[in-house]
Amino acid sequence: MPPHWQKLPPTVITQFVTAEVDLRSSPAEMQQAIEAELRLWGEPLRWAITAIKQKEQAAMVEAIVTTKAKG
Repeated sequence: MPPHWQKLPPTVITQFVTAEVDLRSSPAEMQQAIEAELRLWGEPLRWAITAIKQKEQAAMVEAIVTTKAKG
């Protein structure tokens, strides 16, 4: 193995995640709640609110999260 290969960062895995998050009273609180929920799955790379459930007072979020590969 060439020596420069040993300096490569660990392998990263990306996952598509959907989550339902309760609506909050302010945009800042909503962002914090979404990012906290997504961190349960990994580090959020990007996310978007894709739907609002009025009756449940919840937002549907789709995201891409990353995690380090084990090994």
